[in-house]
Amino acid sequence: MSYKREKLMKIMNELVNFCMQLGMKNFNVDFNFHEGIAEISIKGHCENPPLEKLKDLDRILNLPRQEELEELYWSLMGDCHEKEHLEMIGVMVDSGRIDYKDGILKISIYREKRS
Repeated sequence: MSYKREKLMKIMNELVNFCMQLGMKNFNVDFNFHEGIAEISIKGHCENPPLEKLKDLDRILNLPRQEELEELYWSLMGDCHEKEHLEMIGVMVDSGRIDYKDGILKISIYREKRS
């Protein structure tokens, strides 16, 4: 598996862990590559998620990607606490989107392919 795909798998794993901590049930994970962009989406039933946590995640996912810190953060993944993991993900992705309606939560992240 390529190093870039390993990073995407680790990001996906962290998002799945986050969703499970929120109590998300019966979720699906979609992993797509299109036009030089990787998209990871998690969608599932989640009753009363903490809206502050979702707002914080939305903010983190939409910070500018910081490629200069990416290698350092990649090496630290797995050694930190939940919030730090989410901030590391924010450094490694280009954008994200969170939708919550009628008990269904969907989190999508986007990472552009760069040379």
